[in-house]
Amino acid sequence: MTPSRQFVTVERLPGRLRLRREGDGHQHRVEVEIQGVVLEAQLELQSGEVVLFSTDDCPFEEVLHITLLSPSGQVLETLELGQAMQPGLFQNFEALSDGVAEFDFFGGHRHRLEVLYPHRGLLSDIFRRRRLKFSSRDQATNHDEPT
Repeated sequence: MTPSRQFVTVERLPGRLRLRREGDGHQHRVEVEIQGVVLEAQLELQSGEVVLFSTDDCPFEEVLHITLLSPSGQVLETLELGQAMQPGLFQNFEALSDGVAEFDFFGGHRHRLEVLYPHRGLLSDIFRRRRLKFSSRDQATNHDEPT
């Protein structure tokens, strides 16, 4: 998983972002709409899929939207992180390996996102397993502390 700047904001709509990725020799031009009004981060997986992190720009009751896109720009899965009356600030984002990233969102808590690769087969097509796996860590990262 590598940090990416493939997608740029084309238009802000009420509660949504319209994003565009320009085409090159390997990829086609893609436009997509996702939840949120601020594009916080984006990561490209080795598979060519992209994970987008966006927020609603409401610091006193923030929601983090995580969107998994196919290489062609199709929304494969979404995940939301938020709590009523709970402030959130997306920070200290770190890509750890392909399919694994950590970040701080709620004060004092570190979070991990894992993108699971799809299983192939008849049962996998019938019982679709979620690919975005979210877990909460114990403490937030404080990069200001001496090590």
